[in-house]
Amino acid sequence: MGADILFILFGIVLLVVGAELLVRGAAGLALKLGIPSLIVGLTVVALGTSAPELVIGIKSVQSDHGSLAIGAVVGSNTCNILFILGVAGLIAPLAIRESSMWIDVPVLSIGAIMIAYLAGVGVINHTWAVLLTIGICLYILVSIIRAVSSPAPQSDDIPNAPDKLWMLGLLIVAGLALLKFGGDFLLEGAISSASNLGVNEAIIGLTIVAVGSSLPELATAVSASLKGQGDLVIGNVLGSNIFNSFAILGISGLFGNIPYEGVSNLAIGFMLAATLILVPFMWTKFRLDRWEAFVMLVMFVSYLVAVVTFA
Repeated sequence: MGADILFILFGIVLLVVGAELLVRGAAGLALKLGIPSLIVGLTVVALGTSAPELVIGIKSVQSDHGSLAIGAVVGSNTCNILFILGVAGLIAPLAIRESSMWIDVPVLSIGAIMIAYLAGVGVINHTWAVLLTIGICLYILVSIIRAVSSPAPQSDDIPNAPDKLWMLGLLIVAGLALLKFGGDFLLEGAISSASNLGVNEAIIGLTIVAVGSSLPELATAVSASLKGQGDLVIGNVLGSNIFNSFAILGISGLFGNIPYEGVSNLAIGFMLAATLILVPFMWTKFRLDRWEAFVMLVMFVSYLVAVVTFA
């Protein structure tokens, strides 16, 4: 069992490093081709940072372990809200842009409700995958329009990259290779862990994979919270969950059906509750206060206990 956990953790490390290299190379190449940094940040960088989850999803579907993919998305969405926002919100109250309340939060809620609805259907088939993929494309388009119309477009998310074309190409190739091997390690470890524990792969996705893959985002959230950049923390979590719900499930579903086998109504219920409780919390003076963050952390601990015990 210990070796399986090491496989999962090693896979997560490779996925995170691979995504970082891929984003640096692809973003640098896009800038060299004359694409505005604003567009690069909202497309290349946003999609690149979701590469680990996407690799997990596609590989899980291709190897007939699609329940791991849906488990990872449900677990990650729950973890992002309750754990990451909970920890960051305890450090300092987190502000939210008013525009996000009118666009990002509704889209986030639609994504959570849609995942809950599809749980009743029992599977994400090709038709739903296409609709989800179209949905994330529309969201990216709206995000670009919003950013372009803003008087001060944000481009701080663009990472530093080398100037030489061959080095950019090397970063892209290395990033893709690490993503490939990282996905292999994580998938093998998750499947083996589930077999040894006698549980469905979805449980591993809901817990170990979800928490492990959220650690880099947690580090970023803590750093931003300490700097008083609460709106950045909120924005990253909203964007990550939206990409999980639409892009990860949508694109992965294009490679095959994603069954909800092993993903209990209890886990879906926690994800839905976490998303919906965020709405009234955010409406309170457009910020997340410390007591609200504490409530979310209590919910996260309850989620882990409930999923491991009853799911």
